Amino acid sequence: MNDYSVYRPLIKEYVFILLAVMAFMEAIGFLVYDIRIGFIVSPIVYPIAVLKYKEMMLKKRKDKLRSQFKDVLYSMSSSFATGDHMVHAMEKSISVLENIHGKGTDMESELKNMIGKINETGEDEIELWTDFGKRSGVEDIRDFAEVFASCRDAGGNIVRTVDRAAEILNQKISVENEIRIMASQKVAEGRLVGAMPILMIVFLRLTSPSYMKVMYESTVGRIVMTISMLITIAAFIVTKKVTEIEV
Repeated sequence: MNDYSVYRPLIKEYVFILLAVMAFMEAIGFLVYDIRIGFIVSPIVYPIAVLKYKEMMLKKRKDKLRSQFKDVLYSMSSSFATGDHMVHAMEKSISVLENIHGKGTDMESELKNMIGKINETGEDEIELWTDFGKRSGVEDIRDFAEVFASCRDAGGNIVRTVDRAAEILNQKISVENEIRIMASQKVAEGRLVGAMPILMIVFLRLTSPSYMKVMYESTVGRIVMTISMLITIAAFIVTKKVTEIEV
C-alpha cells in the first residue's frame, strides 16, 4: 500500500537535482565571488535540495489525490442515490476517474485495492477508508471516513452526507484556485524584483568587468556581495511563504 507521506525520487530525478544544484552554485560563485564553487558547495546543498524536492512532489501528489477524490465523491453520491451500496459505488467511480483523470491514478489504485479486499477477504469498508485516510494525509478523506462510519452506524442519510462533502470539497478547491490566481501576479512581481540585482550584476559583468573588479578583490567587496546575496535569497523565501495560503 502507498504511503503518501513518503516520496522516493527516481534515479533520473536525483541526477537532475544534482545537475541543477551544481549549476546554481556555479552561478552564485561566478556572480558573487568570481570563483568556481559548484563542486565544493554542491555536496552540502544537495541534501537540502533533495528534501525540498520531495516536499514539493508530496504536496503535488496530495493535491492531485484530493482532486481525484472530489470526483469520486460526486460519482458515489449519484450511485448511492440510485440505491447502490459502497462497493458498487466505488466500482462505478473508477470509470469516472478514468474518463476525467486517465488510467493509473493513485485514487484508482486505492479504490481497486479496497474493492479487492472487500470481495476477497471480507474486510470492513470503513476500516479500509479509515486506513486510506490516514495514509493519504488528506484531511478531506479522513473526514469522509469518519462521516461515513457515523452514517452507517447511526443510520444517517448517506446520500445527502456524501453530496454535501463533495460540495464542500469542491468549494475549498475552487477558493484555493482563485487565491492562487490572484496571488500569481504578485508572485511574478516579487520574483522580478528579486531577480533585478542578479540581472544588474550580469549586465555589469558583461559590459564593464573592471567596474565590478573591486567587489571581487577586496574583503569589503566580498562582504557586501555576500550580504546582497543573502538578502536576495531571503526575499525569494519570504515571497514564497507569503503566497502559500492554506484553505
